[in-house]
Amino acid sequence: MNTQFSQSSAVLSHSLAERFLAATGEATRAALFAFQSTWRERAEQSAQANSLELMAGVNTHTLKDIGAPNWLIAHAIERQDSQQFRLLDLYRS
Repeated sequence: MNTQFSQSSAVLSHSLAERFLAATGEATRAALFAFQSTWRERAEQSAQANSLELMAGVNTHTLKDIGAPNWLIAHAIERQDSQQFRLLDLYRS
C-alpha cells in the first residue's frame, strides 16, 4: 500500500515539476522577449539621435538648400552658437 502511494505521489510531483518548468520557461521567454524589444527600441532611438546630431552638424546654409525642416535648422544654429561660445570661453581663459 505504501508503494502505491509513493508511486502516485512521484507521478504527481513529476507532473507538478513539469508544469512548474513549463510555466517558468514561459515566464523566462516572456522576460527575454520584453528585454529584446526594449533593447531594440533603445537602439533605434540611439541611432535616430545620432543621425539627428550628424544632420545638425551640417552647415545651416546646406540644410536650408536641401529643404530641411525649420526645427532641424534651429537645432543646428543652436549647436553652432554653443560651440562658438565654448571657443570664446577658451580664448578668454
